[in-house]
Amino acid sequence: MALRINYNATAFTAHRFLEATDGQMKGSITRLSSGFRVNTASDDPAGLVISENLRAQAEGLSQAIRNSSDAINMVKTAEAALADVNSLLRQMRNLALHAANTGANDSVAVSADQAQIDEAISSINRIANDTQYGKIKLLNGSAANLVQFSGSNADLVTEARGSTLADGSHTLELSNYTDASATITGNLGLTSPTNIVGLAGGAHTITVTNVGGNNNVIELDGHANTFVDADVEDTDVITLQDADGNTIDLTVDTALAIGTANVDVTAQTFDVAVDGGSTTVTFTAGEEGTALTDDGKQVKLTFSPAITDTDTAFAFTTDDNSLYYQVGANANQTVKVGVDSVKAAVLGNATLGWVSEMDVTTASGAQDAIKILDKAIDQVSKLRSTLGAFQKNTLESSINSLSVAEENMRASESTIRDADMAAEMMQFTRDQILLQAGTAMLAQANQSSQVVLTLLR
Repeated sequence: MALRINYNATAFTAHRFLEATDGQMKGSITRLSSGFRVNTASDDPAGLVISENLRAQAEGLSQAIRNSSDAINMVKTAEAALADVNSLLRQMRNLALHAANTGANDSVAVSADQAQIDEAISSINRIANDTQYGKIKLLNGSAANLVQFSGSNADLVTEARGSTLADGSHTLELSNYTDASATITGNLGLTSPTNIVGLAGGAHTITVTNVGGNNNVIELDGHANTFVDADVEDTDVITLQDADGNTIDLTVDTALAIGTANVDVTAQTFDVAVDGGSTTVTFTAGEEGTALTDDGKQVKLTFSPAITDTDTAFAFTTDDNSLYYQVGANANQTVKVGVDSVKAAVLGNATLGWVSEMDVTTASGAQDAIKILDKAIDQVSKLRSTLGAFQKNTLESSINSLSVAEENMRASESTIRDADMAAEMMQFTRDQILLQAGTAMLAQANQSSQVVLTLLR
């Protein structure tokens, strides 16, 4: 056995293991005291990157939930104000009904009814102008989607409303507008890639012609099976199928009579829907003309019955002033809702008249007021319904899904970043024992060199 005093290999080995044990013990103490497995980038470089991304997503989801809650509170504020407007409109309708009872009313009673109506109109305008969430006006029209018509045919449009129209210029063309047939063509350029009939790939045309007798011909341009003959004596639903397998159900709300005379198509209502899709387009007509409405009240255009020329075109522009809400953890994960103005000057329509112009001091004026108020009540009720559906089906459902996503995201981050306290305590106990043993063995190794002194005696 070689004996040396300048280098003690055994002591150096014991010291090296002791330092390693001490380092492991310090790491265990850090993890046990912080609760994290990854405290610095050196602990787990790849795990740190993954966990930071997961943490950012989890915190983003948490903020999105708060955003959705704020949006719900805003919608509730608007809906509560609209409920007050509805109440005022109902009161005004009762006053109009009372004023219409001309056989029992004198001029004083009718004037009193008009005075109450004028006061209610002022209250409606005050609600429209003053309802706000923070500093955001909700019911004065600043959050509405504006539809403005231009050109020689602009005066034929009696009503134009929309809630999710995209900005830009659009053209809607009506051709062959007669009692025997009606054609509506065009692509309104909605925010979603849909067109009037909801089929993918460009604009489509539904032509209803010669609706009478036992034959109904429906044309869907640009697809196979464009002509479909159907016996409509006992059938009120006709299904078309294009080359790609997309189907359209054309529902006739009223029975079509047998005979050679043409049915007035402009007085019927047709619901056109793609199976499995969410877009429904309704073509309606009557005393006020033709209305085009797609699902969710995205656009509604009511035309004057004076449209008789073929190939009548309507050019209009839209201005999207919707309220946008960030309901996701990433960019562009937003939803929006448009809120129409409920000022008295825009409740009603150009054909019937406007709430702000009602005069019940005459018998005819009282009758007109009843019709105007029925229209206004319908408008406000539909706006409330739109906001309620937006709250329930968009915001509240979003919160539910976001909460689940946040829970899973934080669980994933915890798996990577958090320390397993039981395993760490077991490792800490092991390191404590090794540290004590290493210290004792280093002392023994240091004593081993003293045997050289016996050779020097």
